[in-house]
Amino acid sequence: MKKKEKLVLHNLIIKEDGLYAAICLEFDVASQGETVEEAEANIKEAVELYLEDVYESRDEKDFIPRPAPPELWLKYFKAEQRKIKRQLQAEQKIRRQLEAKGKKLRRQLKAGLEPELKLRLKDFKAEEKKLRRQLKAELDTNLVFEIAVA
Repeated sequence: MKKKEKLVLHNLIIKEDGLYAAICLEFDVASQGETVEEAEANIKEAVELYLEDVYESRDEKDFIPRPAPPELWLKYFKAEQRKIKRQLQAEQKIRRQLEAKGKKLRRQLKAGLEPELKLRLKDFKAEEKKLRRQLKAELDTNLVFEIAVA
């Protein structure tokens, strides 16, 4: 089954005189709302109506695409750049916080385990010494070395 291709439409929302103006940059269609969410919903509806009207009148060649002026595109890309910069800063802040927490946990873990590990290591070394002495004693009594010097 063939996937439907999605049409990505770039929309710019600007606050003007207490309202939010929304512009679809591909079709130079505008709408507004009292909130960003309302402006977004209104621009979607305006674009749908615009496309219906264009298709019904069979004017696709003249009206699709009909891009907004370059100044609006520039504003859009600057706004996108700021948005991406904010996202990157937020991600970097989270990464720094996670790194700091990781360092703190490693320090706590090391501090908490170090005494226990030292104690275990001391016990292990003592046990190893004891086993070596026992092994040596057994070998000394059970082994007879015949030495030939040439």
